[in-house]
Amino acid sequence: MSKVDITQVICDINKKFTAIKSELTKSDLIISISDCLEQHYICFSYNDVINKSYSKFDTIPKNKKGIYLFEGKYKTNSKNNWEYFKDKWKLVDYTPDIVYARHKEHDYSVDVYIPLYAGAATKSISERILQHVFAEKKNGFLKSTSALRLHQHIQQDAVFNLEFKVKYVEIDIAKELFPILENRIREYRNCIIGKNT
Repeated sequence: MSKVDITQVICDINKKFTAIKSELTKSDLIISISDCLEQHYICFSYNDVINKSYSKFDTIPKNKKGIYLFEGKYKTNSKNNWEYFKDKWKLVDYTPDIVYARHKEHDYSVDVYIPLYAGAATKSISERILQHVFAEKKNGFLKSTSALRLHQHIQQDAVFNLEFKVKYVEIDIAKELFPILENRIREYRNCIIGKNT
């Protein structure tokens, strides 16, 4: 039996991973995924969050992996509304941060949906989106999974009067590759919440 050269095996694996990462980050692929996000979406309001209207989310695929994008707009978009949002957002634990560099890039005076957050669901798009919308305290403690926690933000008044749209696309790849796609979509769509890569 021949001895395995660990250094060479790791080097070969690294080359393959680098090639896969290069393919996943190509602009054409990211643009195509972004375009696919426009095909499947649901709209909901802060009232749906307050009232825990779970049925609003029934059309989102269960047990399917993929990428999703949360967007929001005020009934009357204005810079003041979004500045208030930015100030209130940081009051809830276990939520992704506002990325100020991306926040400054948007024109908040126009009546359009602002990209809030892009994420990946490695098990179930539906389950992950519901975590973002309804995650709350359990036995007096916040569940430690990172999520938007829109229900908690309503209690802090951060998302009052926001209308939401959540878009999604099914993508079946290895879960280790999702962070690469998630980050590229977040950058491409210029999401105001999430990691700054």
